[in-house]
Amino acid sequence: MTSCLSVVRLARRMIERVVLGRRFGAHVELDRTTFVARSAALRVVQGGSIRIAGACDILDGCMILTYGGDIRIGSRCNIQPYCVIYGNGGVELGEGVLVGPHVAIVANNHTVDDPASFILEQPMSCRGVVIGDDVWIGAGARILDGVTVGRGAVVAAGAVVTRSVPERAIVAGVPARIIRHRGGVAPAPESGGIAGRGCSADR
Repeated sequence: MTSCLSVVRLARRMIERVVLGRRFGAHVELDRTTFVARSAALRVVQGGSIRIAGACDILDGCMILTYGGDIRIGSRCNIQPYCVIYGNGGVELGEGVLVGPHVAIVANNHTVDDPASFILEQPMSCRGVVIGDDVWIGAGARILDGVTVGRGAVVAAGAVVTRSVPERAIVAGVPARIIRHRGGVAPAPESGGIAGRGCSADR
């Protein structure tokens, strides 16, 4: 009886992989406990891959596009409707990340150093974005290339984050600035950052 159940479970997993593979492609890996709305788009563009852990919700109208980078989303993340994630330089979301509606996480940036050339002809910067565990990103916020958001931080609605955010910090504004820390005490600073990655191609 146990062996029969094991065979049935294995068959179900194989069918699920085939169905997901047809819907999203070979380089998109989803845990079977994760929900993806039918109107959400998970696409591998110009290489890269997408991996989403268990118990996540990817809701209506979300666009998660690799553009040559790898996108990793940890378990128990909730991504609200109409969010956009561009993975050019790599995007990593930790566990239990809350992403409000209409958030944009963009892991690339245009360079504008040469005024004699069209911006679209100039090289792109792709340093990547890392979001730690237990982060809340409010509606309409923008997380830009090269940013790390520390564990337990809060990004207020509408904020534009251009610099890394320490653990447990609450940031707001354009550009985003620290307004206070959760618990009232700033944690000790840690060294480290995001290693630069090259862009595979412009989008």
